[in-house]
Amino acid sequence: NCNTGFVGEHCQGIQHFVDRMTELFNKISNGELEVFNTGNSIMAFGDTTVLGVGEYRCTEGICADSHDMLVTAGLHGNVNCNNDNSSCILDGEEERRVMHMYGTSQRKLSIRSIIFKDGKSIWGGGMWIDNGAIVDLHLTIFLSN
Repeated sequence: NCNTGFVGEHCQGIQHFVDRMTELFNKISNGELEVFNTGNSIMAFGDTTVLGVGEYRCTEGICADSHDMLVTAGLHGNVNCNNDNSSCILDGEEERRVMHMYGTSQRKLSIRSIIFKDGKSIWGGGMWIDNGAIVDLHLTIFLSN
């Protein structure tokens, strides 16, 4: 077992806790292109971001751009809900794609117990896995995307 606040196979990863859209954006949205807003405290590769129970929307915080809530580029690690009953909801509000994952540096990004709701896009309203990204989905639900 790892000491409090550390995770991973060798306990080298750090757990980050968020409970607002802006905090989530700042931890995981690291889209590299100039067209994307980028978070200011991105989790390190291999870390875990844990979402507090609730709904996350662009109307209540910062998002990557007018087409995407969250954009990750080369990011790997874990993004989890605080519990396993899928009570963390990423809501695209029928305005934008919920999450675009652009590569994972040949490692894995795991997403656990999160609902992707009301995403809208030509390609992947709830989620677009792109550029060889390796993504594991566990207890993940897609609604009206």
